[in-house]
Amino acid sequence: MSRPLQSLPVHEKPGGSFASMLSPEEFDRFQARTQPVHKRAGTYLYLEGDPSDYFYFLYNGTVKIQKSTSDGKELTITLLGSGDLAGEYGNLNAVRHDFSAKVATDSLVGAIKKTQIEALIKESGTFSLKMMQWMGSNTLKEQSKFRDLLLYGKNGALASTLIRLSTTYGAGTENGTVLQLKLTNADLGEYIGLSREGVNRCLNEWKKAGVLSYENGRIVIHDMLYLRELCNCPLHNLCSSEICRL
Repeated sequence: MSRPLQSLPVHEKPGGSFASMLSPEEFDRFQARTQPVHKRAGTYLYLEGDPSDYFYFLYNGTVKIQKSTSDGKELTITLLGSGDLAGEYGNLNAVRHDFSAKVATDSLVGAIKKTQIEALIKESGTFSLKMMQWMGSNTLKEQSKFRDLLLYGKNGALASTLIRLSTTYGAGTENGTVLQLKLTNADLGEYIGLSREGVNRCLNEWKKAGVLSYENGRIVIHDMLYLRELCNCPLHNLCSSEICRL
């Protein structure tokens, strides 16, 4: 049974998230169809191959969208946070998930049946357009990630990952941009298919060069321009917050 809507935490609609694309009225109609569920870190919203019957809206917490490789490793495709939507959005008629959704931190999610999404699309042409825009931005986001990995190698892909983290979880200070999200080197390696040791070597080189440092276990980026040059990130006409994020 769903909890009363007024008991749900205040939703802040982070920039670039699914919720940020919706008007207050559209979000209310969407939220009213969700079933809030608390999920513990380490559990899964769904596994690769599971029936694709639901979408999951994140009220708070983080969720990794992952793909299994042929050698049994897990490649993290994206990291979802507050305001994001998890599910197989490419085809509303898909019957099986192509990816897994692993809960990275304790989270409150709102499960919504795919048929309810379809009903909202039928009810509102504006909501239908927002869904198309969300799908399109996700496609562009994934394409840009693979571009960075294929064209600029592991160092460029790691630089791109740190830039994306700074967009979503960065806080500007006099000392640089502090990443509020704590990630291990193994976590970072999952985004680019690099070992923990490989990430460690690269970060140590950048630390010695003064590109970044650590503060209370968090990465502080001092030279964003250096990272942008590694992955040919444009200095002008920067990507929107919908694209430049994990």
